[in-house]
Amino acid sequence: MLSHGVPGARWNVQAAPSRTLQTLRLGQQLTLLPEHGLSGFCRSWRGTACTALFAGVARSSVRGMKAASGDKDVGAPDRPGGLSKFRELQSVGYPDLKVPVILFPVEDLLLPGRRKRMHLFEPRWVSMVEFSLKTCEGIFGMLYFDDGELFPVLSLVEIMSCNNLESQGRIVQVRAVGRARLKGLTEEVISAMDWGLALVEEMTEVFEADFDAANTALELSKLMEDLDITVTTAEDAATEEGAAEPEVPQLWTHQREVVRGNLARLSPEKWHQLKSETAGQLKGVPMRTTMPSSQHREADSLALAVLYASLSQVSLPLRKEFFVSSETLAKRLKVMSEEISELQGMARARRALAGVFGNDDK
Repeated sequence: MLSHGVPGARWNVQAAPSRTLQTLRLGQQLTLLPEHGLSGFCRSWRGTACTALFAGVARSSVRGMKAASGDKDVGAPDRPGGLSKFRELQSVGYPDLKVPVILFPVEDLLLPGRRKRMHLFEPRWVSMVEFSLKTCEGIFGMLYFDDGELFPVLSLVEIMSCNNLESQGRIVQVRAVGRARLKGLTEEVISAMDWGLALVEEMTEVFEADFDAANTALELSKLMEDLDITVTTAEDAATEEGAAEPEVPQLWTHQREVVRGNLARLSPEKWHQLKSETAGQLKGVPMRTTMPSSQHREADSLALAVLYASLSQVSLPLRKEFFVSSETLAKRLKVMSEEISELQGMARARRALAGVFGNDDK
């Protein structure tokens, strides 16, 4: 099992000056989340957050929009800075960060190392993107809601490219560069006319205790390479029948994440490609670690790539469980290996049973 923390501590955005946020945004008042979780806090927001999302995250029937050259896949952001520089500019006391946020359903959960392309044409989101580029080193947060309630952990994303379409908004490509636990919000977050800020605590990805994480990652990678799940799981079957599809708009102007697991479709070649792509996205990203800088190894970054590449292929409930976990990297890799082994065993058992009953029919 994986553990996850609970947000707490009172804080006021006006209590400390910031070299990062403009005076206008300093005027926003943060609402601190309850010490014992998000449920009570979110009940008053139920419905409102959904309204804000569907009013603000652009939907369109327009298909086949051609992205300009600034929106192509690239290996590094279009401008210097990023997460490391953004941390330096904060004055609230690292690992606490203040970030502009945009709302998404949890079905769009973006894991570290994954990319998303979005067409944002509402003035408030264009303003948020410009603010992020000018004062936040291209960093903002993807804040999720799950069944009408706020999800406790958000994705920290970095703008890789931004194509200015003038009156048609912006086409933005981002990559997820970290996770952060939600601690407070400004009311503007759920406004249909504005965008707001979140106070978050950046979550640690690599701990001092993760000296053996690389070996554990090798074991998980081998499991993924040899995976043979040819029988669709019950959850995937329900999704294929339409029973488990989330009630979200069918037409979006941003890339959607796959909700159901893809393990049955994963070949050794696809796994190696996925692992390599994830490692490439995470290369150079200064993930939060408690290790001394002298001990930080490239192997740890590769181990993270294995974890998040494998996590991108499992079902959404499992993704959510791992996304909020504050366990060590080695522990998360170990638990993921156990989950994959269990799924593999269940698939083999189903095939064996199918063979027995098939012989009986003959």
